[in-house]
Amino acid sequence: MLRDEAYSILHDLIFKGFIVSEMSLNRRIVFKTVNDAEFDMVRILSGDNEKQNQLFNSCFLTFSLFCVDGDMILPNRSRRFTEIRNLFLGMPTAFLSRIIKNLNILRNTVSEATDFLEGFCYTNLSRKIWKTLGGMAVYNEQATGVPGSSEMGQNVHQEMWAYINRSIDEDDSYDRQFNLSVMIASASNPKGASHIRNQHTTSMKSVEDRRTSLAKMGKSDAREWRPDGWSAPVDTVEQLVQELERQMQGKKDRHDQFMDEYMQKLHNQAEKRAKEAEARIKRAREGLEDVFITGDTHVLTPEETEAMLMKRYRRTTVNVMSEEKTGPQEKDRFMKKIGHRVLTLR
Repeated sequence: MLRDEAYSILHDLIFKGFIVSEMSLNRRIVFKTVNDAEFDMVRILSGDNEKQNQLFNSCFLTFSLFCVDGDMILPNRSRRFTEIRNLFLGMPTAFLSRIIKNLNILRNTVSEATDFLEGFCYTNLSRKIWKTLGGMAVYNEQATGVPGSSEMGQNVHQEMWAYINRSIDEDDSYDRQFNLSVMIASASNPKGASHIRNQHTTSMKSVEDRRTSLAKMGKSDAREWRPDGWSAPVDTVEQLVQELERQMQGKKDRHDQFMDEYMQKLHNQAEKRAKEAEARIKRAREGLEDVFITGDTHVLTPEETEAMLMKRYRRTTVNVMSEEKTGPQEKDRFMKKIGHRVLTLR
């Protein structure tokens, strides 16, 4: 489900209390979604006996019915409940099952949109309506504009919407009070107050960035952790904490398994080379293999010895001209060139 589609559904679920589905059964009938409070009433009125499945379906459809040929049922549902329920009871079971099947599709749509609820609460439209209501219950008829919406009670989406908006208000209030306190404290300790303010600003910015990202995307990154996946996102604090918890619990994804196999391969290769070296040393000790470097050897002649020494000390030897043949300027240039070197006779 796309974000815009989910936001449109959540808009109706929160600010009307339901979404609708229209069916043509010789008459134009509009059904709505049933919230948790209404579903609990269905269970109470129909019982848990499996033999009373038709009664359950009839009660469920009675709470689901919104209007028939433009005649609204919701405002007078309490007084007409028995009449409507008995009407559904008289219908064939296959017919009722077909209607409930379509309503279950509607419930699945609501379930998919629920994943975008937190992101919707952070949108500018959501915050604007929250402030406009000024504490009024969102399921109130004055807020929804739907007659009889108060009888339905508050659904779970409205509860979560109110809870998240109250949390945002509390964060905003805390931020204002904190900044005021820091401003007062800065009079006596400017450096310490500045340090505390910077920490608080960084923390609040992180929270605000997360809310903005959720409002834009609708929900957290869809790349959830899977054992066969390469990696999970760690862009937010929550995702990073989840990744650390998985590592502490020993859960491994495809990347971890790849690294384990690679390290095990290196370990096996090192063990193999160590065993081969031990085997060569053992054979050498037993005289079965010559592991030392061999070659022709002979005594160096005086000429070869002098050539080797000349080659070795070639870079460290300084040729000096006879002092008798050297003028003052050449002596000064020579001394500046060698610097602090110590000349010794060869």
